[in-house]
Amino acid sequence: MEFPDLTHALNHLHQQNLSEAQWQTLYLQLKGLAQKHMAHERKDHTLQATALVNQAYLEILNSSPVPFQGRQHFLAYASEVMRHILAEHARRNKAQKRGGGWLRISLSEPLGPQVQDSHDFADLDEALNRLAKMDERKARIVVWRFFGGLSIEEIAELCSLSVATIHAELKKARGWLYHELAS
Repeated sequence: MEFPDLTHALNHLHQQNLSEAQWQTLYLQLKGLAQKHMAHERKDHTLQATALVNQAYLEILNSSPVPFQGRQHFLAYASEVMRHILAEHARRNKAQKRGGGWLRISLSEPLGPQVQDSHDFADLDEALNRLAKMDERKARIVVWRFFGGLSIEEIAELCSLSVATIHAELKKARGWLYHELAS
C-alpha cells in the first residue's frame, strides 16, 4: 500500500514528523526491502530482517537529508544503506573467522546474488566498491537491480536513460563482476 503523499513524507523523514499511517507505509517498504536482502543470505545469518530495517532507518535518519524524488529513489537509497550494513556485518564476521572457502555467487536475474556466506558478501561488496570507483553508474545499476529490486524501467527513469542503455550497462557490470569474483 502506498499513500499519494509518500514522497512528501520521505522528504520530511529527518524532521521525524511522519503520521502513523506514513510511518507504517515506510516501515512496510523498508521491511520488504530488508527481506529481499536477507533472502540471499545464509540461513543461519545472525542479522535478522527486523534488525536490518531498524539499523537502516537509524542510518538514514542520522545521514544528511536527501531530497527523495519518490518511492523508487528512496528504495534505491535504502537498498544501498542496507547493502553497506550487511557488508560491514560480513566484514566483521570474516575478520573473526579468517577462513577460506569457495566463492559461490550467481548474478542471475531476477533473484540477484545468491550469497552463501559472509565471506562471499564481503567479496561482492568489495568488488562493487571497485566497480564504483571505475564506473559509479554501473555499480548503482547493479545495486538498484539486485539489492533494491527495482525494475529495469524504474532504473532507467531514475537515471534518465533508455531501457536499452540500462540493459547494456547491467550486462557489462555483471560481466566485470563475474570476472572479478572468479579470480
